[in-house]
Amino acid sequence: MFEQIDKQQKLLDLKKNLEASGTTLDDLKVLEDTILGKASSAKTLATAYEEQAVQIYASDQSEHMTQADMNRHAAASFHRAEERLVALVEDLREELSAGRRDAFEKSHQAWLQYREASAEFQSSQYHGGSIQPLIHASALESVTISRIVELEPLLRELRTI
Repeated sequence: MFEQIDKQQKLLDLKKNLEASGTTLDDLKVLEDTILGKASSAKTLATAYEEQAVQIYASDQSEHMTQADMNRHAAASFHRAEERLVALVEDLREELSAGRRDAFEKSHQAWLQYREASAEFQSSQYHGGSIQPLIHASALESVTISRIVELEPLLRELRTI
């Protein structure tokens, strides 16, 4: 009985807080969908990376990779992520209103500059070394994946409006 009273009190408090902040149940649903969408995107990417890691490990067990092989593999992995991002950005452009599209383009161009600067910084420690291309490509890929995880829920939200 006390549990039921406690539950009802919490629901009443929640209702008061929602009303005080001008938040509707629909607003909460959108927030929940956004959070779950980001989690789903992150899980999908994590699964894909786990599968790639297993493949890399298996290939490493059957043959030793040279540094050049690892550099090529890292570059190819980044290019796959980049292709996915490009397709996602194209889809977003189609869904955004003209005003939001302009703001998105400005922010995306700044993000592209950030991505490159960040990768340059991370790989600069290995300047002149044979591992530098691998570090650079891996940094580009990591930031690109983060951007994908950020933008996928936005696209889903735009498509449901």
